[in-house]
Parts: sequence; C-alpha cells; structure tokens
Amino acid sequence: MANRCFQLQRSYLALVLQLVLCSVIIAVLAMTLSLWLLCVAVLGLVLSYLYFYYQDRIIQLEYLDQQDWTLTSQKQKVHRDQIKKIIDHGLYIIIFFEQHPPLAIWCDQLDWPDWKRLKVLAKLY
Repeated sequence: MANRCFQLQRSYLALVLQLVLCSVIIAVLAMTLSLWLLCVAVLGLVLSYLYFYYQDRIIQLEYLDQQDWTLTSQKQKVHRDQIKKIIDHGLYIIIFFEQHPPLAIWCDQLDWPDWKRLKVLAKLY
C-alpha cells in the first residue's frame, strides 16, 4: 500500500454539472413563476451555491494502516477515519467513512495515475 496519498483539487466537471442543473431549474421556474417569485428563487439558488462553495472541504486523503485514513481539510484540520465502502460510478467515486459524511471525488480532481490507483482501490473495497 505504498504511495497512497491523494491530493484533491477543485473539480471543473462538478462545477459545470452544477451550473447546468441550476440553469435547468431556473428555466423551469421562469416558465412557471411570476417575475418576483423567480427573482426570489434565483437569489435562493445563488445563496445556497455560495454557502456550499465556501464550506470546508477535504483536500488530501492519506492511507495509514488497514482501513485507517487521514483526511486533511482546507483549514488544515486533520481527521482520522475508517473507510466503510468505496463505490465507483465511472466519472466519480464515492467514499463512505465511519464518522464523516461521504466524499465524492471526480475524475478531474486527481492526476491520471492517482485516479487509476483510486479506481483499483475501489475494486478492492
């Protein structure tokens, strides 16, 4: 299990998906709501997006021993947790932890060799 440190960057693929979904929601709301309700709904979408964008996020995963991993957050908080399950969905991988919420890792967040190692790790779990 050598070299099991994964440095995560921001995902542009996830950002594009979020923008497309927000555009679809706004288009549907524009067809169904009046103008002032549409403005309130768009403001709510923008505020919720900004709230989740500035949340503390995991920037590094590192293998310790057996199923123990360390999670380093953006604010340099280090947590130790165990992985319950890893699910590979092709474009992204979901990692379920014992104590932390699930982590979605998109394919553009890692370098290609790290992405392949994570996919192999997903098959092992």
